Amino acid sequence: AKVAAVDALLAEVHSPERKAQVERERRRAEEEAAAEKKATLQANSDAAKELYRQKQAERRARKAKAAATPAPAPAPAVGSAVGSEGGSAVAAPAPHKQQKTVLDELAVFEHVEHEPMVPPPGAAAVFEDHACELHGISIDTNGTRAITGGEDGSAYVWDVSYPICVTKQRLEAHSEVVAAVAMTEDGRQVATAGRDDMVVLWVEEGRSYKNILTLKGHTSWVSSVVFSSGGHYLATGSYDETARVWSCSSGKELAMFHDDDVSNERGKPFVYDVAFSYDAKRLLVGGRDGVGRIWDCNVEDTFYVAKLLISLETHQSAVLAVAWSADAKRVATASKDRTCKVYSAKSGRLLSVLKGHEGQVTSIKFYPADGRRMPDGRLAPPVSLATASRDATIRFWRVAPETRGLDPEEGSKWNATCGAILRGHADRISGVAFDATGASLVSCGFDRTAIVWDVQQSCRLGTEEPPEPSLDDATVDAPTVGGVR
Repeated sequence: AKVAAVDALLAEVHSPERKAQVERERRRAEEEAAAEKKATLQANSDAAKELYRQKQAERRARKAKAAATPAPAPAPAVGSAVGSEGGSAVAAPAPHKQQKTVLDELAVFEHVEHEPMVPPPGAAAVFEDHACELHGISIDTNGTRAITGGEDGSAYVWDVSYPICVTKQRLEAHSEVVAAVAMTEDGRQVATAGRDDMVVLWVEEGRSYKNILTLKGHTSWVSSVVFSSGGHYLATGSYDETARVWSCSSGKELAMFHDDDVSNERGKPFVYDVAFSYDAKRLLVGGRDGVGRIWDCNVEDTFYVAKLLISLETHQSAVLAVAWSADAKRVATASKDRTCKVYSAKSGRLLSVLKGHEGQVTSIKFYPADGRRMPDGRLAPPVSLATASRDATIRFWRVAPETRGLDPEEGSKWNATCGAILRGHADRISGVAFDATGASLVSCGFDRTAIVWDVQQSCRLGTEEPPEPSLDDATVDAPTVGGVR
């Protein structure tokens, strides 16, 4: 009887009905955990948004008050008779310094007629059709078409022509600032991401781009967007503390990355930038906590589960930009602490620290970036990097020839030195990008301008000695919730 009871119990445990019940319970538990995590992230996002709205309301109130205040009476001239019958001389007061107004409404951005900008030394062309600050830039493989996103909620696709670039199409789908843009190698697909929590995918049909997909899932501002090589996947980073990977064909969310153990010492751990490895099997994520993280991103695996592979050495402040070399062996991070770091992508070992910028480093890119191969079939290693900063300069870093082809795991000392400094923007630079040939580099900034640089000419002209870095405590403070710069 006991044996029969045991057999019956085993049969029940291994029965299809019992297995199905166990699977349903497991899925229910996972769904509850995911719902709880999403609710927590949503609460954090709502708090950040509310604080931002309050700050925007305060700015608008100050602006309205300033507009309603009558202009002061003109100051009396020096030597005029004021306040006495004797006509004593009264000195004119010092002129009031005009305060810079802050543009905080999408509707206030209007084009101002001005003379076309003359390309600065080393530049081949400029693009000035935006009437607002620019937040992101991307260029196709051939260096013939680029896209920029701006503070006015629109993005421009433009043809690279000399000396003035020409608008191909203005893309309008966002209700708030376009914070990031991306373009595939062939220029047929572009993506725009905004502070309205949305990502919009556009595809070229005929002579114009059509909005084919709107990706919704992030619960706060989307701060970065990037295509995988080939344009099959799209990765995004957000202030909701997550990075996500999407299918470009279906718009389906394939993976979400969030480290539950991330530190909150510097505030909410916003994600500022993401980068795919060339084979799109790993994702590099950088954020407010100053740590770069490499995640397993092989979403083609049938049993894929998001897995954190490596946490890189911490910066003194937030990581604002990340990059992955095309040979998949090195990754780089750029930080508010005015430095960039290059690591082994396999082990996370620190290879080099690049110092010299006098402001926060906002963008970093390896060259080559197109996965070209050497005669022996290996992917070509990086020969240079470009970094951009809030100090309004771009720096080219030349990798020492003797260290270019060495494996980072062989213990070799990888080294890069500043070979040129490009000056042409009048305000902070928000993004840079190489074309596939490396002949052109595009940049954009808060001066409402995008510049196409002739790399060889720029390097010849910008060879002066770089200034000594001057770090101060203000640059390593974590940004405020409302500080989106």
